[in-house]
Amino acid sequence: AYSVGVKLNYDVDTLKTVEFCLQNKLVISIKYRAPNKQRASRTTVRPLGILYGRFAYLVASRSLTGKIGLPIQYRLDLIQEAEEGDEEFELPNSYDFKAWANSSFGVQHGKTHTFQLTFKKSFADRARAVQFHPSQKVISKSNREGEYVIEITCSGHQEVFHELSHPDWLGRVSLRGDTDLMDEYRRYVSLVARASA
Repeated sequence: AYSVGVKLNYDVDTLKTVEFCLQNKLVISIKYRAPNKQRASRTTVRPLGILYGRFAYLVASRSLTGKIGLPIQYRLDLIQEAEEGDEEFELPNSYDFKAWANSSFGVQHGKTHTFQLTFKKSFADRARAVQFHPSQKVISKSNREGEYVIEITCSGHQEVFHELSHPDWLGRVSLRGDTDLMDEYRRYVSLVARASA
């Protein structure tokens, strides 16, 4: 077996520290340089979990006690230092990291949209073999034109757009959704077209 595709290196010791703090419910102090910043800054957070996608992310709360608030994602490759804290923490009983992660298409979170994806007849069989998201509902296994139609409800719309731009699906699937979603999709497609011109 061999892994292919984009690979990103991150410090193994950083990952070990993050995992240790997660398992032992300890706060963690990190020195982090955000992608759009020139300098790193230090912060102490309550770790909630790790997400793996194209990048690996520490998901954490800036609130060290009580409610989680808005979880923040820190790319592991951009964490320059990570130190376990002495302070233990508790999580609210209602907090479910897996449920939170499943509410999005990928890593990004935000406004939840309902996406209707229609796959052309020539690719319907291929699309039927793919689960795009846990919320996936089949609208039509084969409509009048032989197309396969599904609906997913999640956040992370840019990651959905990115998936639909993959050569496997490009030109073989159409998207429908609310006006805001479709306006965003047109902007995304326009950016991709300009970048390739």
